[in-house]
Amino acid sequence: IPEPTATSTPVPPSPRWYWAMDPDTGKVIGVNQFGERRETEALDLADDSFPRVVSLDHERALLFLDSNDTIRVYLLTPDGMQKIKFPSDFNYFNADFSQSPRAVVAAYEDYAVFTYGQAMGEIGTGPVFLVNLKSLTADLIDKEGNRDSFDENRQWFRSSKDGRYLRYINGNPDADNREIRELDLITGKARTIYSTNS
Repeated sequence: IPEPTATSTPVPPSPRWYWAMDPDTGKVIGVNQFGERRETEALDLADDSFPRVVSLDHERALLFLDSNDTIRVYLLTPDGMQKIKFPSDFNYFNADFSQSPRAVVAAYEDYAVFTYGQAMGEIGTGPVFLVNLKSLTADLIDKEGNRDSFDENRQWFRSSKDGRYLRYINGNPDADNREIRELDLITGKARTIYSTNS
């Protein structure tokens, strides 16, 4: 009599959360592939809030809101929404210029990097922030990271194969001094790989 063969029990997939904002109620709504639904309390939305949600992984996302020439960022999880604290001495917007979209350009473990900036033709510049998703804080790494004026930033920000390091160009495209920078997403340290004055 042949030995009975054990059949493995298939492991169900983990929930993957998708996020959206209801512009009428100001609530952030999360749903997953199993039909679960979560809602946050209504946010106080100004007319110029321009909400945007960017997923980081299966459970976490960043919600961006622009209001009164400042930026607000929240970490979204199935358990709720938490505000990210920014440096108090940073001037976020020049209200006379349109701001190109907020872009998450890297995510690694409990860290994420995002940027936004002024539209100045094909190449824009903007601050580069490192967000610690555990401490809910954002640190300004560089002020003039080069980026696409719209939403295609893969040509401007390159991650290492393991995702820990990020390289990008910093400096005004119209100026002579620009540098290639490398950011370690774990230590928060950035170093200059190459610089030019022409």
